[in-house]
Amino acid sequence: MSLIEGAQNPDEAKAFYDWVLTAEVQNMMPDAGSFQLPSNASATPPKEAPDLSKINLIDYDFAEYGSAERRKELLARWDSEVGSLPLQ
Repeated sequence: MSLIEGAQNPDEAKAFYDWVLTAEVQNMMPDAGSFQLPSNASATPPKEAPDLSKINLIDYDFAEYGSAERRKELLARWDSEVGSLPLQ
């Protein structure tokens, strides 16, 4: 979730964030058809949520690839090497 600078009703948005991030509300999400892992550690994940212990995640090196400069370099490389290829 993000607050946009200058948007209307920032106090109400903050109150909504405070509410929706509680374990009580996140425990109700399956009733609304939302089965993601809750962000609140005190909330109970729904049985339909993915089991992270069974998912192979990419070992992402934030120190190497997390800087704005490195991102810019990688995107430029993508544009020149991949994005410029003809469509087939």
